Amino acid sequence: MTNARKMPTKKAIKTYWANYLVKIEKFDSIDELFEADYCFACGSIDDENTQYTERAHIKARCNGGSDAVENLHLLCSFCHKSSEFIEGDDYEKWFIKQNAFRMMIEANAHKITDDIIGMLRKGGRND
Repeated sequence: MTNARKMPTKKAIKTYWANYLVKIEKFDSIDELFEADYCFACGSIDDENTQYTERAHIKARCNGGSDAVENLHLLCSFCHKSSEFIEGDDYEKWFIKQNAFRMMIEANAHKITDDIIGMLRKGGRND
């Protein structure tokens, strides 16, 4: 029999981080933060306002991080994957710099890079 981990609710995580997120200007107000399931890092939201974000550890559990609200952020899957191997001061710098515009640029850069690699594999042809 395995014991399921008891993770804090999204509401508890938002409540804990609300003042900080407004202070660093991720959100205009606490009310805005609670309007929808926004990604804490980039501010994006699913068009249908479904369960968009994932609980993401600031310090990984394998490195001694806990499941407590102070060690969890709510991130979209892209930000969660992007932050997977970042901790400490580097995580904080990454987190503060993230925004939706930056995410669009990075996503397009990856697509363009993939397109170029595909063309090179075809001998430079774009067919």
